[in-house]
Amino acid sequence: MHTRKVQAIVLVAITLVVIWAVGASSKQQSSEYCSSCHTVTSQSWQQSGHASEGCYDCHAQPGLKGWIQSRLDLQRMIRVSREGGQPTFAMEFSSQKCASCHTKALTINETDALRMPHGLHDGVGLECYECHKGLVHGTDGTQPVGMTHDTCIQCHEGWISDEESCMKCHKSYELAETDTMNIPHGTHAFMSCGTCHGPMWPPEAVGNYEMNHDTCIQCHEDIISDVNQCSVCHKPITVAETDTMKIPHDTHGFMQCGQCHGPQAPAEAVAAYAMSHDTCIQCHAEEISDTASCMECHKVSLVEETAAMYIPHEVHAFMECGTCHGPQAPESAVKAYSMSHDTCIQCHEEEISDIKACNTCHKESTVAKTAEMKIPHALHAKMSCGSCHGPQAPAKAKAAYSMSHDTCIKCHANLISDTKQCSKCHIASSVKATDTMNIPHKDHAKISCGQCHGPQAPAAAEAAYTMSHDTCVKCHADLIGDTKKCGVCHVSSEVKQTESMNIPHKLHMNMQCGSCHGPQYPPAAEAAYSMSHDTCVKCHARIIGDTDSCGKCHRSSDVVETAAFNIPHAAHAKMECGQCHGPQTPASAEAAYSMSHDTCSKCHTKWLADVDACEKCHKVPAIDETDAVKIPHELHSSMVNCGGCHGPMAPEEAKNAWRLNHDICAPCHDMEDYDACETCHKW
Repeated sequence: MHTRKVQAIVLVAITLVVIWAVGASSKQQSSEYCSSCHTVTSQSWQQSGHASEGCYDCHAQPGLKGWIQSRLDLQRMIRVSREGGQPTFAMEFSSQKCASCHTKALTINETDALRMPHGLHDGVGLECYECHKGLVHGTDGTQPVGMTHDTCIQCHEGWISDEESCMKCHKSYELAETDTMNIPHGTHAFMSCGTCHGPMWPPEAVGNYEMNHDTCIQCHEDIISDVNQCSVCHKPITVAETDTMKIPHDTHGFMQCGQCHGPQAPAEAVAAYAMSHDTCIQCHAEEISDTASCMECHKVSLVEETAAMYIPHEVHAFMECGTCHGPQAPESAVKAYSMSHDTCIQCHEEEISDIKACNTCHKESTVAKTAEMKIPHALHAKMSCGSCHGPQAPAKAKAAYSMSHDTCIKCHANLISDTKQCSKCHIASSVKATDTMNIPHKDHAKISCGQCHGPQAPAAAEAAYTMSHDTCVKCHADLIGDTKKCGVCHVSSEVKQTESMNIPHKLHMNMQCGSCHGPQYPPAAEAAYSMSHDTCVKCHARIIGDTDSCGKCHRSSDVVETAAFNIPHAAHAKMECGQCHGPQTPASAEAAYSMSHDTCSKCHTKWLADVDACEKCHKVPAIDETDAVKIPHELHSSMVNCGGCHGPMAPEEAKNAWRLNHDICAPCHDMEDYDACETCHKW
């Protein structure tokens, strides 16, 4: 081939390669090309004030040398990416690059709000990037950020931590308001900056001192405590929603701020008034009581978990909110529906009854102690949750397994039986009182826990030691023996009734406790004074003597049986109490009317005359002996009926029950063997 023709072909080829290279280079220099990989930094760049500038404009050095270096850096990142690695972003930019656009930057000495001599900072060798590094991509590559105390603290920690030095950088600012607040700084110019903004020492500099009512209350208590004065500081707010709620403030513009946000008097200012259903219920009772209306205020929750639980709301989105959170009718709104196993069991019975599935919902607990107990869950991590918290099968789900000494005794019997070891689990109690008692534990700190709460050895652990006068009498005999001092320990009782009695203590407040409960001197303390008609007859003789008035004190009895008798009170409900229990006039009140066959014979003559009907009322007795005779009833019950020994109990015989003698026993037992007397007779 002719030499000139070859040269022409080579020249054309070179030209095409150059054109292709320039085109490829131009494409690779575009911000779109960079953004195809650097997606996060691209998003922050697009939000910044440099969005009109391309990536190459800032990150590549000027001139041929810079162009070649940028090509090499780019090829390195492409190679690393193809090999499955994560390429580092090593392209650099300098103050020289910034100055190509910001030609007057070094002449800046101040802004509207700050003194910032750029020439002074350039003179000590600081690059633009060192102060402005968050301006485009933020400090973590996600969002642009301006300069804060964090920017300056690496050089000026001494100034930032000294509130008297604020004005070295900050100008006497004429700020009068923000987007939401009226804060005329000129009016506050006589105060030091730190009075409101706080000391800006490094730990606080990460999050700028957050001002709230607590900040302002030292001077403006009168304004903060008056809900009609909110607008003195707060501007009319345009809030329509929060992250979780729809709260259109303009719709509520006719109301005073304090109707929702509450009076911000000093006592409440520590924690701003927490709004809940109680806040809204005064106007929106209908919506709150209708679980189908939750979404009128609440936004679809994106909650997936709490600190302790996995609760993916999105998975439950097909259900009404009220299915889990409960109907928020006015009476329920005081306390939002408390979710428990009962809430979830309607759908998740299998998981709840399987203690191996606890971590489906519950997160691994980091609990080390509660307010009263040391329970380091990490030390118990090898055990299944159900070992302590119990199997949560449906039957037990109504009340979560209540832990007690019984729960822990399987592993810690040696600790539970030793009252000197109580503090290994129990935290020194700060209890001063219970609902009914004054028990200042601090005053008893010198005595071991077991002196009051009893030795919790395994046998005693089934029922925790029940404290009574017997517990306290060893130290407080003088108090327990004096009925005028009951109030030292006992709290004024709000008792109105017990399971079987109406006893309104408030009506008896003018009396001493001992008038009814008796002197609690040590001899009597073993069994607390048992109240009966004798206790009440001194004041209520008329009521006790009138069988029509039994219901004033006694409640309708649901007694079905006693230890020895079947006496279904419901079946006798149409009768007056006194028909069985007798007239309780004072003379009879010393010993409550003793019921016998005579009591029942007026209605049950047929049964009493029929020895085969004894068990209709009498239970098989467990009697083995009396004071004088051995009579094992259980042994005889399989051989003879009751009447075989006790005789027919017809009404005329009932006054004096058939007396047992040798004649009764002779049919079955040889009475002529005098050596066998002790078989029955006791000596």
